[in-house]
Amino acid sequence: EVWGAWLAYLPLQADVAESVLVTKQLCGLVRGNHPQVLGDANANLPRIVAIFAQVLETDCVDDDCTARIKEMLEAMQQAAPAQLQTACRSLPADALQKLERCIAGT
Repeated sequence: EVWGAWLAYLPLQADVAESVLVTKQLCGLVRGNHPQVLGDANANLPRIVAIFAQVLETDCVDDDCTARIKEMLEAMQQAAPAQLQTACRSLPADALQKLERCIAGT
């Protein structure tokens, strides 16, 4: 699966400018409910949420990208709260805190 392999390479860390662009692309694909990116029954959601947590509060995202991630997280909370909660279970505490701060806008 091409999309699963793509997700496995994210987030990009060697090229900060490219990381911002790729993360914005990921947000657009998630926003569009791209079936191959999300996977069967949203199987890729834990990886996507982990990517968002990894890039938040780093140079790998700009303000626009952070706003897009916030929008994606809020949409996930509304549309699939149980799946989002399940996706967050495997994240370390600091990653969860970054996601919470993003949603809270702090």
